[in-house]
Amino acid sequence: MKKLIPWLFITGFFVSCEKQPFDYRLKYVGNYDFTSTSVNYLACVDSSYNGCEVTSYGSFKGEVRISSGDDNGLFIETPNTSYFVRLYKSGSFKSEGDYSGIQGNFNEYGEVYYYFFSHGMMSWTYSYSVEGKKTQ
Repeated sequence: MKKLIPWLFITGFFVSCEKQPFDYRLKYVGNYDFTSTSVNYLACVDSSYNGCEVTSYGSFKGEVRISSGDDNGLFIETPNTSYFVRLYKSGSFKSEGDYSGIQGNFNEYGEVYYYFFSHGMMSWTYSYSVEGKKTQ
């Protein structure tokens, strides 16, 4: 009987622990240094919009974090914007939006590449590409 009690305790401990599978999003979470590599102005109908300036052009810092909930989501946050994207196990991702969004992918070297697009009716339209390197 004395030998059975420790085994029951150990078995009960492992059975009662909640099992959480590996979350593949974790390897992409962290701080990033981003650089816009190109900007394409496709149209600028409304000239009253400050000449259609793109505020995310150049170098900037950002963060990638996991969304709460069971939606395979990540937030890509930059100084001016926060994008919610759905991440696939391959490392590719895309946002869901009618008039703007991003799509891209992470690689195994701590780098991310994405393409942003924005368009609307009777307004301005542009796109840009971004490269990012994980800093931590």
